[in-house]
Amino acid sequence: MRAPRRPRPNDSVFFKEGWSDLVRGGNVVARLGTGVRSTIWLPLPERRPYRLVIRMDPLPFEEAPPQRVRVFLDRHTIGVFTLDWDPERVGAYTVDIPAGLVPAGRTRLELMSDHVRPLDKIDAFPELPRSLAAGFRLWYVRLTPL
Repeated sequence: MRAPRRPRPNDSVFFKEGWSDLVRGGNVVARLGTGVRSTIWLPLPERRPYRLVIRMDPLPFEEAPPQRVRVFLDRHTIGVFTLDWDPERVGAYTVDIPAGLVPAGRTRLELMSDHVRPLDKIDAFPELPRSLAAGFRLWYVRLTPL
């Protein structure tokens, strides 16, 4: 008899390499960026300017240096953000993408962390292995036409 298959989240078509399984923080479900580069595949229906909003937080490691995340669209740098920790509010980081950088169709959005630390350094996310290293928590990505 085979073990039951673990259900996969519906977002696995978008989230590729460099992501944890889903984690809960209060009432919110998120993912942790676990690689130096964490990749999301985005559908871009047409070549036009877009506004990208990324909701993410650094992980609260004791004595952690500021966490910087570089954002690339199809290997072009579109932003560099220093993440702020506020236990009352999720950080929102916005960048306008000019039409010249937008390929029509499916494209790769990469988030590159300055550093990742093992989860055994924080008291959170008990559902993940303590040996897993992560740099930030991603709540969502929103892309809207300008």
